[in-house]
Amino acid sequence: MIKRNQLVLGNKTYADITNDICELVERIPGWQYFAGLLGAKSLFLVYILAQGVTIA
Repeated sequence: MIKRNQLVLGNKTYADITNDICELVERIPGWQYFAGLLGAKSLFLVYILAQGVTIA
C-alpha cells in the first residue's frame, strides 16, 4: 500500500477546517469590491442610455 502524506496538518478538528474555509466567504467585501460594483453599474447605465438614444 502507498503511504500518503496527511492532507491536514496541525491537529485541527473538522470544525476548525470548516471555519477556516467559511471565513473567506462570510467576510464583508472591501471598498475595492464596492468601487468596482459602482463602476460596472455606471457603465451599464451608460450602455442602456446609448441604446435608448440609438433606438429613439
